[in-house]
Amino acid sequence: MEFCILGPFEVRHEGRAIGIGGAKQRALLAVLTLHANEVVSVDRLVHEVWGEQPSPNAPKTVHVYVSGLRNALGDGVLVTLAPGYVLEIEIEHASLDSRRFESLLRDSRPADPARKSALLDETLSLWRGPALADFAYEPFAQAEIGRLEELRLTAVEERIDAFLARGDHADVVGDLESLVALHPLRERLRGQLMLAL
Repeated sequence: MEFCILGPFEVRHEGRAIGIGGAKQRALLAVLTLHANEVVSVDRLVHEVWGEQPSPNAPKTVHVYVSGLRNALGDGVLVTLAPGYVLEIEIEHASLDSRRFESLLRDSRPADPARKSALLDETLSLWRGPALADFAYEPFAQAEIGRLEELRLTAVEERIDAFLARGDHADVVGDLESLVALHPLRERLRGQLMLAL
């Protein structure tokens, strides 16, 4: 089973997306995914999914949603552990696309420019859009969205460094001009553009 947060949130089993319910149920699973292999209390789930003024039924609704998610995900994935629930993900088997992204990014750093650009192409291909795109305005997702976007930009910059190290300056000028326009305060991109030109 693969949990995908590098784009719209989805869960896949054997390459196919699994239906995981409506907006609040999806949000609950997203919160559990962001805290994979940690106990997340029912109170915290209520706060993260419903905000400052949850309905009085919210704790019961959490239990209903968890039951539905267990049916969708299968046995042993979503476990009850006081005072809440744990989403058990085998991190070493790349069950979470963001962890795989971070691992490939780390692996690319000591590589020679040709290998580095190939690894970074694979790394960046994991992205299907903005991280947690369907939760872009949810407070529970903001920190992780920001962290992942920063890592994505770092991977893009490192990929451009690999192109520049190989002497492929002309290949990155157009991309760099677009990136500098999108991120005008990012000095590394400006420096890369000057070098490429």
